[in-house]
Amino acid sequence: KKPRIGFVDQADTLPAALTLRETLFAVKLHLPESIPHGAKVDRVSCLLTQLGLDDVADVRIRSGEHRGISGGEMRRVSLGCELVAGCDVIVLDEPTSGLDSVSAAKVANVLCDIATDPDHPTAVIASIHQPRQVTSYSKLYMTFSHVLLLLDGQTLYTSPGGLIPSEHLFARGFGSCPAGYNVADWLLDVASEPGHTGVASSSEVREKSSSLRSRVDGNASASGDNVAKGNSQEKLVAERNEAEPARRKYATTFLTQFEVLSGMTFQRHVLSEWVLASRLLTWFNRDKTLFLAHVGIAAVLGVFVSGLYFKTGTTIPGFQCRVGCLFFLGALIAFSSLSALYNLVEIRPLFLRECGASYYSPTAWLMAGLVFDVVPLRLIPTIIVSTITYWMAGLAHDAAHYFKFLFILVLYSLTMALFNFLLVCLFRNGGIAILLSALTALYQQTYAGFLVHLNSIPPVLRWLQWLAP
Repeated sequence: KKPRIGFVDQADTLPAALTLRETLFAVKLHLPESIPHGAKVDRVSCLLTQLGLDDVADVRIRSGEHRGISGGEMRRVSLGCELVAGCDVIVLDEPTSGLDSVSAAKVANVLCDIATDPDHPTAVIASIHQPRQVTSYSKLYMTFSHVLLLLDGQTLYTSPGGLIPSEHLFARGFGSCPAGYNVADWLLDVASEPGHTGVASSSEVREKSSSLRSRVDGNASASGDNVAKGNSQEKLVAERNEAEPARRKYATTFLTQFEVLSGMTFQRHVLSEWVLASRLLTWFNRDKTLFLAHVGIAAVLGVFVSGLYFKTGTTIPGFQCRVGCLFFLGALIAFSSLSALYNLVEIRPLFLRECGASYYSPTAWLMAGLVFDVVPLRLIPTIIVSTITYWMAGLAHDAAHYFKFLFILVLYSLTMALFNFLLVCLFRNGGIAILLSALTALYQQTYAGFLVHLNSIPPVLRWLQWLAP
């Protein structure tokens, strides 16, 4: 059976507006729908206790101007996002980097507890940059049962940790670890110094690897009795294996992914409180600033534009005013859509991490984004500014022309929003995406006939009108 491997990156990429409990509830997307909801909630609660995060379980990761959780707590949440589905192996890239000694020790203790869990031990593979200490040994270093030390890409030492590596290297002529010196720091100093030739031979490496493999197999067979105890986590993992098809990439269906991402349903909290278990609806509910700004600006500019072009007639000056009114509305919609670029650039790392971990499909994320970005931030403001301007500017006074006018502007707003989605996917640099979006809007306005008559454009440039969407 293929083992389930989780990876925790050095950078913590987490949804800022969600609490720790809501973030770990990503188990809903990691486990099949056949597993009861209560089992998933219990798994999250047990994991919060195991990670030592019960006290901050309902605290937002980051909350605007307010301080969120600490760096060590954030690192443990990143670890929990991978452990929540019951990984067999967890790989960590420098889990203690950027943390103070206390936070690093807490992370190391959590990893040690996970690796030595009597009911469901998880293999932990981590690379660390050991912080220098004045003690003769480091508690963090001592939590590792086995150590692999590399020199120029070759194995310098691989076997049990503790003080044994220093004794082994001393026997091979690398000198001894000075008294009162941190063993982990001394090992790094040995591995980083050039000119060493005492690299272990391939036969020695194979011999140590075989002995290590035999010890691992012995531990695995010894832990068989613990697996038979029927621990709740073991049952959860077993059900996951039985329910998950072999050729299926995602554990849940498209509708479930869309439901969790967009927030179409509510879930019952373990504390019997009604909370939103979904992503985008929670963000939208907790931060309405951008939505209110869009709606307020649309209403104010609608009144302003209507005042500029109030009751325009059908004369030549009136026709010029109507063309100017349409140009203003088109420019307003195009440049208002630039706000989507900031949101997309900000959440792009989170999307790449979760989509890469098969939490959900890109299609589900795009559909959820359309619901909670395009509808409240693009369509509603467009309808408001268009409705105010249309009737106050004195355009055609019948419903058919009004709905045709509104339909065209709504389609243009949707086009610009989706085009901005595309730019964010194509360019990592948000500045480039914003620049191209603004230039594209200006290009569209030019070849729409607002700024220059198409027949007056030289033929060498006139053909570009057919490229304008």
